Amino acid sequence: MEMAVYAIQIFGNDGTMDEHELDCLLALANDDGQIDADERRVLRSILDRVDRVRVPDGLWTRIGCLKAELGV
Repeated sequence: MEMAVYAIQIFGNDGTMDEHELDCLLALANDDGQIDADERRVLRSILDRVDRVRVPDGLWTRIGCLKAELGV
């Protein structure tokens, strides 16, 4: 639930995500040392909302790698 609330803050702020926000989101997901199925579902939902044209290429690449790595 904490991740979903944070996502509202991320997108409510400026409508997109930056590197620091992604790092914080991943830290929340991994706070117990693992990312479970529910956290993956929330991550998928959040990362699918990121608009390709509004983030730098490096961040977009990182998001793609994370999606593949986590299976989201």
